[in-house]
Amino acid sequence: MVSTLKVNKIQIPNSDSDVITLDASSGNITFNKAVTSSVTQLGNTLQTKYSQRIPGAVFAVSSFTEIHTNMRVTMTIQSATSILDFTCPLYTEVDGVSTHGTAQLQYSTDGGSNWTSIGVYTVTQAVDNGVGYGFTEFFDHSFSVGQSVVFRVRYAMGSASANHTIADSGPGKGQPYAYLKVSEIIGTAA
Repeated sequence: MVSTLKVNKIQIPNSDSDVITLDASSGNITFNKAVTSSVTQLGNTLQTKYSQRIPGAVFAVSSFTEIHTNMRVTMTIQSATSILDFTCPLYTEVDGVSTHGTAQLQYSTDGGSNWTSIGVYTVTQAVDNGVGYGFTEFFDHSFSVGQSVVFRVRYAMGSASANHTIADSGPGKGQPYAYLKVSEIIGTAA
């Protein structure tokens, strides 16, 4: 035997106040109180910021040098428990030298006066005409809500005897662009 309970409203015990109203004719459900949850849904993006796109830039440096100030991203943190997800396509090519290319991701919380490294990434192989993509990274930060943080990318070669090109166009195949994308995502790193 099957029993069916039919209701058109649900109330709080010891109250005449409707919490949920069920409209049989339309099928609509109305919540007459705020709906809250103690469950945090991981992975929702709070915000995403992009730097400007940078066309070809030639580097012949063996110490870290900022790729371009237009590749900086400034973000105001929305959650102290979020993670930051970075994507940085560089589209590098080695020209006339056999040395690795390395990128460094940094942040500043004082408008660029002082910088702290998040990570270092080998992005280009050590062979003439070798190419590299760039890097991705996530960062389980300790920034405060409302804190303004600036991010930048620097580049260095193993030796500066020739050069590497960032956002290299290759043999006349169109112009790629280097940029930095930063997303703030709900949740913490595992």
